[in-house]
Amino acid sequence: YMKAILKAVNIDSHITLVNAGRDKARMITEFPANQFNHAILCVPVNTDTLWLECTSQQFPAGFIGSLTDDRDVLVITENGGHVRRTKSYGSDENLQVRKCEIKVLSEESAEVSISTQHQGIFYDEMQRILNLDDIDKKKEIEQKFKSLNFKLETFQFTDKHSPVPEICEKIEMNMNNLINTAGEFLIFAPNQFTKQEPLARNIKKRNSDIWINHGYTQTDTVNYVLPDNLIFHETSLNNSFKSIFGEYFFKTEILDNKLLYIRKFKLSKGVYPKNSYAEFVDFFNQIAKNDNIKIRVNRK
Repeated sequence: YMKAILKAVNIDSHITLVNAGRDKARMITEFPANQFNHAILCVPVNTDTLWLECTSQQFPAGFIGSLTDDRDVLVITENGGHVRRTKSYGSDENLQVRKCEIKVLSEESAEVSISTQHQGIFYDEMQRILNLDDIDKKKEIEQKFKSLNFKLETFQFTDKHSPVPEICEKIEMNMNNLINTAGEFLIFAPNQFTKQEPLARNIKKRNSDIWINHGYTQTDTVNYVLPDNLIFHETSLNNSFKSIFGEYFFKTEILDNKLLYIRKFKLSKGVYPKNSYAEFVDFFNQIAKNDNIKIRVNRK
């Protein structure tokens, strides 16, 4: 249908067969066979190519999502079939950028404002939530932050269509028990929202290489303000490290009763040898450890 619409306004397009799915199965070009389960549309545009996911009524034109991106496809033309590669979304396009303002009212409660931009494959994942009603949207948000003790006050989603689209998520909440008692000190974790879970180490023998299908970048910027009767005990903290799998850093800047926490994690797409699995686990576990640092607070 889309091909016919484009033809009516003299725009060429070609039916394109693709094996859709998150696993990105390799096309065997040496042997003719039915290796496809889906069709998209290829629209040649000057020196570039526009890929249209016509099945989705939500994706903006030109965005194909993680089910059909970065893989060999069979473009069917009047002169026969040609193997082409669909667009790959890189770690500079797959972005989750979160900015938070946290006003600590007391040792028991805080007012929290969060604005998060979901771009690229993160847009793909958020699209499902965008199409829910408000009751189910609220359930999804509460599930995402289930480890926190909070009450959701307001939320809003904005869909921005562009070649690499984004969904902006704005949340207001009240958090309880942000600060905990540890002996004579009060402590809290400056990273509340984007935490890496530790990976298991009990793999004795790995048979397959490590496939990272999508690279991405996560950035968190969190501003804390303490009430007048509390003050940060720590001096500024920071750490950074790199691996073949990506890079990570965090830092804190503390001045009187204000703290700025910045975290950035960049994961690199690629296929890595199976004998590097121990390094893979260590890299993610080091991130998990740094994501759980604690800051001490004093009463004035």
